[in-house]
Amino acid sequence: MGVSLSAGGAFQWLRDALTPLNDSQQVTFERLISLAKGVEPGAGGLLFLPYLLGERSPYVAPDASASLVGLSQMHKVGHISRAVLEGVLMNLREILEVCVEAGLQTDQIIASGGATKEPLWLQLLADVLGREVVTVTGASEGGAYGAALAAGVGAEVWPDLPAALGRIQVERTFTPDPDSQRRYDVVFAAHSRLHEALTDVYALTASADEA
Repeated sequence: MGVSLSAGGAFQWLRDALTPLNDSQQVTFERLISLAKGVEPGAGGLLFLPYLLGERSPYVAPDASASLVGLSQMHKVGHISRAVLEGVLMNLREILEVCVEAGLQTDQIIASGGATKEPLWLQLLADVLGREVVTVTGASEGGAYGAALAAGVGAEVWPDLPAALGRIQVERTFTPDPDSQRRYDVVFAAHSRLHEALTDVYALTASADEA
């Protein structure tokens, strides 16, 4: 199992950080997604490390911090929005790479949670991981939907778990776009080296904060 400490929370951070610039009216996720859609894969060379709360997978790194690397004058809010999306998914790919090295063979990703409501997240996930991504019944509710099914078995709505799971069907399927996948392979090669490159910086900034 691999767990990233900042996934959808990284996108929420971006929204909250930008909200004071919008006359205190909350910037919407829909607006940020729209801006991200207007940017090509790779976010114009802008890379985001989503370590807003440190990290525990694929690195045990409590002192790690989030970073925007490659920022230049040409980058706009849309680039930052897309870089945050891509950075979160690049981190998931790093976790997947560890699982694959351990012998886990994965041809299909079943996605769940609130982010599955937005097709861009799911298409980017397929492109970054290079695998088919599907959502199933109740995917947007995540573990709560499974808990409801288990409760239904306990309340004798269904006789057993297999019967409850019989209502689960694949609802949407996303396949990798070949051009985007090739681009993200290049981005991943750079992104996966950032943690090691910044490890000493994390230690220094943590020490400075304590001082």
